[in-house]
Amino acid sequence: MRKVHARENMIESLRKSIVIITDNQRYSVAITYDINSDEDDPVPIVAAKGEGTVFRWINHEAENVGIDLFESPFLACMLFISTDLGQEISRDHYYPVAQVIAFVVQSRYANDYRLRKPKPDKYILRNMGLNIKTALHN
Repeated sequence: MRKVHARENMIESLRKSIVIITDNQRYSVAITYDINSDEDDPVPIVAAKGEGTVFRWINHEAENVGIDLFESPFLACMLFISTDLGQEISRDHYYPVAQVIAFVVQSRYANDYRLRKPKPDKYILRNMGLNIKTALHN
């Protein structure tokens, strides 16, 4: 009974998400963000997250309800490790998550022009003192 209730809560939270940040192999993190919030500075919140079978379920459900999937391996991993369900993302991840949200929102309304997909992993790695080549090599 408890599992059924938890799953229903996760489905409800997932449907409120604006984007799923995933690495398409292990982790998925659903982000909610109220663009029309009355708060001065609304912060993105982790609505759902998972690895393994939960990861696959999140991605499948997101596709069924029309939530965008955004592939960003390092960002997905960092958000998965550093946040809990219902928790605001850390300040360290504001900029890369904002890039993803802006891209998703703009792409929904884009008609005739091409949008450049952001690369939030570069930002995260740069702040860690790494680059893509050294991070992948290690």
